[in-house]
Amino acid sequence: MRFFFGGVFNIGDDRETTILELAETMNRICGRDPKKNLKFVKQEQIYGSRYEDIPRRVPDITKMKKVLGVTPKTSLVQALTATCNWFRKESESRPSLTSASMEKKKR
Repeated sequence: MRFFFGGVFNIGDDRETTILELAETMNRICGRDPKKNLKFVKQEQIYGSRYEDIPRRVPDITKMKKVLGVTPKTSLVQALTATCNWFRKESESRPSLTSASMEKKKR
């Protein structure tokens, strides 16, 4: 048996997903209307004029497959649905996970 220590692995799916697709999907899964809940802002407003964004995000999961011997079996939608459901369940017993309580902490 071989052991590996350290290193960085991309864990997930190697399907390209735009930030807009991700935001729309998350909104739909969480029961929100993406057209009403997404606000588009220029990246300069958030990061400043010197920021350069990555034009494409396509994870390379070759290392995950070779070293860990696993391949993705859960789609992005399935994973986001499970995550949203977990937060819903947990926020019932732990109100500190809700966005309203996070806003209070910022003040």
